[in-house]
Amino acid sequence: MLNERRVTVGDLIDEGRRFVLEVGEYHEGEGFRAIIVFENHPGYFPSGELSNQPDAAPVLWWPISNRQEAQRMAYSHSKATLGLSRMEHMKIVMSSIGTQH
Repeated sequence: MLNERRVTVGDLIDEGRRFVLEVGEYHEGEGFRAIIVFENHPGYFPSGELSNQPDAAPVLWWPISNRQEAQRMAYSHSKATLGLSRMEHMKIVMSSIGTQH
């Protein structure tokens, strides 16, 4: 719909939705770009869109070329910074996938 406002990362954080950083696309020389996945919200936000002012937020990278190792880094990040187990991390990602049409 034309009059609908685009949901932002800030909106979802304000709602209190849980989120994780997940492994996104690989970029030669940079590694895997981190993406932000919210619980029960379809899709994801590329890192660098952590606020309504994308230029103010950094792009986050998993600076390696091995996807499995990048995924382990994502799980470790969730545990260390958000207190989420690997299973909780995966449930958030799966809830996002489950809401996509």
